Amino acid sequence: MSTPAMKTHKCTECEQLEGKRKQAEQDRDYSSVSECNVLIARYGITHSVRS
Repeated sequence: MSTPAMKTHKCTECEQLEGKRKQAEQDRDYSSVSECNVLIARYGITHSVRS
């Protein structure tokens, strides 16, 4: 699952959050997956503001 921010921007922060989310999915740590999704969405808003 990826957000629009992840598709259009590949900054270091985006890559780190995406990596953490993928690891959490593999570990079946769905609380962390959810947390990463929220952080990615919030961070994606900053990309929108910058554009």
